[in-house]
Amino acid sequence: MTASSNPTLQFLGAAGTVTGSRYLVEANGQRVLVDCGLFQGYKQLRERNWAPFPVEASSIDAVVLTHAHLDHSGYLPALVKQGFRGRIHCTHGSVALCGLLLPDSGHLLEEEAKYAARKGYSKHKEPRPLYTEDDARRSLKQLKGHDYGRDIEVASGVTIRFHPAGHILGAAHVSLDVQGQRLHFSGDLGRQQESLMNPPTPLPACDVLVCESTYGNREHIPIDQEAELAPIIRRVAARGGVIVIPAFAIGRAQALMLHIARLRERKDIPRVPVYLNSPMAINATRHYHDHHSEHHVSDEDCQRMFDVATFVNTVEESKALNRQRGPMIIISASGMITGGRVLHHIEAFGPDDRNAILLAGYQAGGTRGAALAAGKRTLRMFGREVPIRAEVVQLEGFSGHADAGELLDWMRTAPSAPRMVYLTHGEPDAADTLRGRVQRELGWRARAPGHTRLRVTRAGIDTYQQPVVYMHRDCEVCRSEGFAALTRVRLDVDARTLVATLNVVIDDRLGLDEVALSEAAWTLLDPAPDALAGVRHAEPAASAGALRAKVFGARLDDAQYFALVQDVMESRLSDLELAAFVTASAGDRLDHAETTALTRAMISVGQRLDWGEGPVLDKHCVGGLPGNRTTPIVVAIVAALGYRIPKTSSRAITSPAGTADTMEVMAPVALDLAAMRRVVEREGGCIVWGGNVRLSPADDILIRVQRPLDFDSDGQLVASVLSKKIAAGSTHVLIDMPVGPTAKVRGEAAAHSLGTRLAHTAGALGLQLGIHRSDGTQPVGRGIGPALEAHDVLKVLRNAADAPADLRERALALSAALLDMAAGSNAGTGLERARGVLDSGAALAKFLAICEAQGGFREPPRAAFTADVPAPASGRIAAIDNRRLAKLAKLAGAPTSPTAGLETGLRIGDTVERGQPMMTLHAESPGELAYALEHAATLQPFVLGEPLQARIAPVAWRHFPDGESLVTLDDALDGADVAILASLRNADALALPLRFAARTAREFGARSVGLIAPYLGYMRQDTRFHRGEAVSTPLFAQFLEEAFDWLVTVDPHLHRVERLQSLYRIPTVHVSATPAVARWIAETVPDAVLIGPDSESEQWVADIAALSGMPYQVLAKERHGDYDVRVSLPDPQAVAGRTPVLIDDIVSSGHTILETLAHLRRLSLPPPLLVAIHPVFAGDAYARLQEAGLARILSAAERQRTLELADAHRRADPAFDHWAAGYGVIRHDPLTQLRVRQMVHELVALGRTPDAGTAWQRLAAADRVTSAGMWLVAHMTYSQRVRTDGAALEADDFKATPEGHTGGSLNMVPAYAGYLLMDALDGVTRAWMMGQGHCVAAIDALNVLVGNMTARHAERYDRSDAGLSRFVGDFYAYTLNPDGTPASPLGSHVNAHTAGGVMEGGYLGFAELQYVHAPLKDERLVAFLSDGAFEEQRGSDWAPRWWRAEDSGLVSPIIILNGRRIEQRSQIAQQGGERWLDRHLRLNGFDPIALDGRDPASIAWGIHVMESRLQAGAAVPDADVRLPYGIAETVKGFGFPGAGTNASHNLPLPGNPSKEAEARALFNQGAAALFVAASELEEAVAALNSHDLQQRVRERDHALADRQVEPPRVPAIADRGAGGESSPMTALDEQFVAIAEANPGLRVRVGNPDELRSNKLDRTLDAMKHRVHEPEPGVAESTTGAVITALNEEAVVCAALGNKGGLNLVVTYEAFAPKMLGAVRQELIFARHQAQAGRPPGWLGVPLVLTSHTWENAKNEQSHQDPTMAEALLGEMADISRVVFPPDANGAAAALAHAYAQRGTVTTLVVPKRPVPHELTPTQAQALATQGALCLAGNPATAAILLVATGAYQLQEVRHAQVRLVERGVSAAIVYLGEPGRFRTPRDPDEARYVHSDSEVHALFPAERPRIFVTHTRPEPFLGALRRLDTGPATTAALGFVNRGGTLDVPGLLFANRSTWAHVVDAAAGVLGQSRGGLLSEAELAAVDGRGDPATILRPASGSTP
Repeated sequence: MTASSNPTLQFLGAAGTVTGSRYLVEANGQRVLVDCGLFQGYKQLRERNWAPFPVEASSIDAVVLTHAHLDHSGYLPALVKQGFRGRIHCTHGSVALCGLLLPDSGHLLEEEAKYAARKGYSKHKEPRPLYTEDDARRSLKQLKGHDYGRDIEVASGVTIRFHPAGHILGAAHVSLDVQGQRLHFSGDLGRQQESLMNPPTPLPACDVLVCESTYGNREHIPIDQEAELAPIIRRVAARGGVIVIPAFAIGRAQALMLHIARLRERKDIPRVPVYLNSPMAINATRHYHDHHSEHHVSDEDCQRMFDVATFVNTVEESKALNRQRGPMIIISASGMITGGRVLHHIEAFGPDDRNAILLAGYQAGGTRGAALAAGKRTLRMFGREVPIRAEVVQLEGFSGHADAGELLDWMRTAPSAPRMVYLTHGEPDAADTLRGRVQRELGWRARAPGHTRLRVTRAGIDTYQQPVVYMHRDCEVCRSEGFAALTRVRLDVDARTLVATLNVVIDDRLGLDEVALSEAAWTLLDPAPDALAGVRHAEPAASAGALRAKVFGARLDDAQYFALVQDVMESRLSDLELAAFVTASAGDRLDHAETTALTRAMISVGQRLDWGEGPVLDKHCVGGLPGNRTTPIVVAIVAALGYRIPKTSSRAITSPAGTADTMEVMAPVALDLAAMRRVVEREGGCIVWGGNVRLSPADDILIRVQRPLDFDSDGQLVASVLSKKIAAGSTHVLIDMPVGPTAKVRGEAAAHSLGTRLAHTAGALGLQLGIHRSDGTQPVGRGIGPALEAHDVLKVLRNAADAPADLRERALALSAALLDMAAGSNAGTGLERARGVLDSGAALAKFLAICEAQGGFREPPRAAFTADVPAPASGRIAAIDNRRLAKLAKLAGAPTSPTAGLETGLRIGDTVERGQPMMTLHAESPGELAYALEHAATLQPFVLGEPLQARIAPVAWRHFPDGESLVTLDDALDGADVAILASLRNADALALPLRFAARTAREFGARSVGLIAPYLGYMRQDTRFHRGEAVSTPLFAQFLEEAFDWLVTVDPHLHRVERLQSLYRIPTVHVSATPAVARWIAETVPDAVLIGPDSESEQWVADIAALSGMPYQVLAKERHGDYDVRVSLPDPQAVAGRTPVLIDDIVSSGHTILETLAHLRRLSLPPPLLVAIHPVFAGDAYARLQEAGLARILSAAERQRTLELADAHRRADPAFDHWAAGYGVIRHDPLTQLRVRQMVHELVALGRTPDAGTAWQRLAAADRVTSAGMWLVAHMTYSQRVRTDGAALEADDFKATPEGHTGGSLNMVPAYAGYLLMDALDGVTRAWMMGQGHCVAAIDALNVLVGNMTARHAERYDRSDAGLSRFVGDFYAYTLNPDGTPASPLGSHVNAHTAGGVMEGGYLGFAELQYVHAPLKDERLVAFLSDGAFEEQRGSDWAPRWWRAEDSGLVSPIIILNGRRIEQRSQIAQQGGERWLDRHLRLNGFDPIALDGRDPASIAWGIHVMESRLQAGAAVPDADVRLPYGIAETVKGFGFPGAGTNASHNLPLPGNPSKEAEARALFNQGAAALFVAASELEEAVAALNSHDLQQRVRERDHALADRQVEPPRVPAIADRGAGGESSPMTALDEQFVAIAEANPGLRVRVGNPDELRSNKLDRTLDAMKHRVHEPEPGVAESTTGAVITALNEEAVVCAALGNKGGLNLVVTYEAFAPKMLGAVRQELIFARHQAQAGRPPGWLGVPLVLTSHTWENAKNEQSHQDPTMAEALLGEMADISRVVFPPDANGAAAALAHAYAQRGTVTTLVVPKRPVPHELTPTQAQALATQGALCLAGNPATAAILLVATGAYQLQEVRHAQVRLVERGVSAAIVYLGEPGRFRTPRDPDEARYVHSDSEVHALFPAERPRIFVTHTRPEPFLGALRRLDTGPATTAALGFVNRGGTLDVPGLLFANRSTWAHVVDAAAGVLGQSRGGLLSEAELAAVDGRGDPATILRPASGSTP
């Protein structure tokens, strides 16, 4: 380094900001850096940490630190990392504190980088820290500590001395002596009177002073710190809150602890826990003991600091604090909330208004602390916005910095004045204020570095309204502020401020002391000559958060839009940010409330005119229609009639001319506001450019950004139009809305949507608005372009003979409508009045007067160059593409060149000849003209066609065996034009027949012969592929030219050429199917993304995308052979969450589509739809495509007719059109429109609906209720608050842990709404059931919205904010009542409080099995089924076997086909989707009907059609009726973000809205799309709730919801006599048949998997018969049989469980019964919950008979010996699950009869089928059935032992055992325990009412009696259920099934399972304490012990003694 003569000082930081202190001193070839701090705060400041250090680190000789705070020391590790190897000099205290601060800083930087990587919120792919903890520790090695007051040479010739500065431990102000000069650096100065630190020592003499200015513009308020702190602590503690104090770890934390300790000692505050959660602060506190000389805290106070707080060291302890409740105080770093643990505490406690955040010190600009201090109530942390509702208090008395007065007083201590003072380390205002005071009060020279004021110059550069400034890169301000190109900077010139974008100049055209302004910036600032500007970083726009939220899809409120528009006006947003806002608002992304808010905001920031009393008229055209320049004519007419019409118009945005552009060629339009007012006051009207009068000026800025983007937003369009109208003072505004396929408004749905938005916003703002819909299919007038349109206007005003008639008539119609709006009593006369002033010339005179008033009229000029564009063929114009016309005019130069554009007088229906001029292009240069001509050939805005007026006659062909052919045509062809229609799918084969037919037609006199070929063959225009190969296309083209005079085709595949004319010399017409396809996609698949399989299809895809407004992509395709292709999607992310729609022109072999399907599947994207223009489907292509998983295949031809019919009906019927337009996400496919229209007409004709108008009203209401229901479902999952005003939810409005089956519930809403709709349409309340009970959110949401609630719901919920908030809060609330029952009436599945619920639906498949059996004859049921359950319950495929008109009600099963289970696609989707399911169902006897699962109207239509088909089939005797089955296809989670993904099953959003801003924005976006205004919802609900009018019950009270069946007549039990034996199953069989015959009114269902006869149910089978379609002769079968047989246990048990209005019996093998357990348990639980809810079920008890049971299943293996079912049901609640073991035939008959006497119970009967002895008389059997147990022998009160049997075979063994015991002198009583559950310990009050009391139990089971239980079941679960009877192992033993068995008879099984009589006796010996040998013989004991012959103890003959 070259030695310098004088030392130099550079400010590398802390200039213009309070952070980043770095001062470089250079002298004697040495470099010394004073302080090396981090930049903190604003992002643009933090980014300076990453900029290259201004000098090489290795070139610095030494660093001197004033103190350890990071803004002075924090860059040291980075400097060392970059190569600094010198010493770092500081005080000993600073060495100690740097040892804490720097490693901690490195650690935090590392953690932040890791967190950013994990959460993905960094813009860097792999975020890296500025330095690491290891880097920091390495830098500490270079620190060297020094005492105060010593001279230290830090570099050659450079000496320093440290002086105490107060502030913190180790802080110093530093003298630096070099070359005889002294520079003095204040560092951060402490206060004169501070809690801990001593005051700073005086300032020594110096030449240059560098002094901090942190508080340079403030004086600290004298305040008692403890008096300030105490009331806050008391206040927050009283409300149980948490106080979070962000505090600097060093100094501030210790002072706070000291004050809190003193307050606590004085009892000025309660003793709330205090936590110091900062390891650094904890360690720093210890250092106060080591540096007593620097502070005035006594040892006692130091100890107080230690004792008052609990030190939190570990991360786990820190996290635990966030789970702890208040009151408590948490002190945690960092003090400005820039990092550290305090962030997590504020995230946890900030959203709760009980808590408080205390800011105890200076908060630098751009930090979170500064934001809070400024009143901001959200903080961005961890990549999301956190709401702050806690109280925020700025503590004024805790600053560690000297204030302005103290700084000046410290300077006054200097013995002499320095030559210069530099004020640094302060915000600009603070530094500049202190500079002024130093100069005024001390008389010292002072500067504030970084605040150099630059000379303002004019750059002379037009940046089109965008303020731009230019500075040289070496400018001092540019370097010190760290400016770079595109930095947003703030300029202060005198009293004016401007935010602009910086461009950096690198050459010498701009001086270092200059700032140059663009024209836009110059105009806004209007600087005086020689003005000076201060330039600094612009603060972030206030609306930055709102803008970011909008980009993520959030809904903004009025305040956010005002802030955003204010920032737009003040240029605080860059064009990039404006483009982001425009993009985020594009399309339909602003709801009505947002549109109104944006409009209000745009009005508020501009001027607003007031014209006084009377109407002020205006009109606006939505646009998109070339040449539609009616405004000048309308203004002239209206003003001529004496009305005021102050018209402000815009310039062109995307069109070739705006009204202002057209008017400007005739008169000046850039008038200011005063001039505009003068013109209107003089002439009554004006036509001026709105941008110049600053009426809604923000709109002009947004338009400037929209122009290059070339797209519009409905919301911004409305805001743009209405803000200007209202600002202009208008009271009556007419909107001209042209509607056409290529206009801006492309269809009726879009027109309705835009019209509704306009009307809503106008109404909200008090503006009278009229909407005039007009034809938008073709241009208006002749000229397109400013001057050409002006010529048309003048011709109309001048009544010229060649004036464009359409322009004249349109202007008159608009004028008339506008005049009638304001005419009052004269309404209806507008047209006559308008025509009068136009015809009389008064309008012309007024127009010319307005022009003169605006500055003078001038005739429009003409372009210098023109050229005609000829017609490519002859024909009639079938359509005109307005967009292409406009594009051609723009290509010619319009509107930039005013005379450029085009002229055409052609209209739809006009005939042209080939070569005739169709339009004339106008341009101002030959180049522009040639450019437009070049594109005119390809754009082709005119579509030529000819409507055929012809009769249709067939062509007869006959082929002879020798190969000749005969053709027969109509012979009346003289002079006729003949068209032959043929689809040329095999063109070569048709060549000869076509030529033959054409020639024959000519021979019969045809004038011309043409070919209409919808498909023209594969137009591969290759001449050959390889040598020796050629294709037939050119030859075939030549043939067609020779055979035909003209050709018409649809979308030919143009492979190598652009136009058909390149191949054919005859006239050709190309008709496009794309408009029809585009409309269908727009209306049916609103979330579509279009995919072209290859570049050849891009033409169609792009056109359809443009017309439908959908995004599209084209796959990259590689062909490796005819059938070997590879495809890839360019941007898979853009497809995620949308419905893929493949668009192809021709689908032949399907190989490309198949590969595309595979590719999409690999990307986990949902199955696509395929739209084929020409569906050739060669070979088996169609089937293979179906099987590959296409969701749907459509072709253009079948859609066209549907679209045309639907359109015709919509035009003819406004009420139908209103409904057909849809609502929100609810769209009605044209096919659905036609179906529903037919249904409505049928219902009206049948008298079931009063009139069509009522039906359309109810249909429209259902759309709105559906949308509101989906909106509420989304809230149920995620939110704990509902805003019925539609406002966006904040973070704390959301649940901390969202939960819900969201996707399925969203899908269920349209389905259930369709059910409600159908009920309302035909006045019938149907029943409903739902298999997917986890979708109950949909049912509950709609029920609460329409008021269809049970009592429990009705008492808690309504449609208010509070009611709905309670509702969503109760969903998955997990709250408990004191008795342990759920406190919330809402369940995860259908529960007893769900209005109309009949089953839980917890197991997906059971509704599928029950629905066909549920409704009785004349009842109706809609069953909602799951495509997931389809896999679980294939038994439902048998439903058509079981539905019969004779005894079945009308059922409408509807499967919700959303294609996804929880983690993958459903089997149906994998097999091939709806088409595969259709085929499957047809094979199984169903009649499938495809429905739109997203549309409630389609669901209602489906119900209507299914019922109609069943009724029609039932009317035909012996008809084989196929069971209708609705397939409601939809997308999982349709209508909400995340739809179509696996995640949508549960939580569709990518994150938690309570914690993550992106997820919150997505939620608010999705909710906004579904929101229905309260008033609109009320109307819809009223329309659907037609119950009183129709005299029908509410849906909660449908027929199945409250079954009350009359008690059946039960014949007496037959007495089978004592001493005999018989099969209990036979007795049960006889009893059941007798009961069934005694109750003919009860529908019978017998559920049985198989083998009724083998189970002794012969009478039942003979009487009831198997239900089959075709009975077999001689077999017990019938078409109307009552026995439901299937080898599926769940199916047969569900047949009985579903038949709740009838008499049921279920019979199965005991081993097979566990398969029924889920179905049975679900019914039991639901029935019990109904009873507990006060609605006890009224259906007859269902007996479940388990036969061929464990002990008698001799011919099977052990797997068939299984008592599990009885054991499991014994564990259920005994009051609803009765498990009964009849001991004999009478017991079985009595138990069956008793089962039917119950209500809502299942009685499980374990019944032997083999003969067993008769044990019970009929009376005993009845007693056993009612009491559950009987004493059959002995006296329990006196017997020595109780022998307790459960089970028929067990009773026999017990009887034998009793005989032996009595023989051996042991008295034994026998108790038969037939229903063990009656004797269990009750688990709740309901069960307690059913089980026996203690006294009843004691009567049979005295507690003091030993007992042996011998049970049919396993002993362990038996005893577990009967703990009440178990007296302990010493006195109780239990024998039973111990899992041993095989092919054994009954005695063998009893022996194997140790349950014989001998085992009973052996067990008795044990509990009696007797010798085994005294009761059993040695041989018997050997057998018992497994040592002897089993035959010894096997059961003896009945009656004999063992």
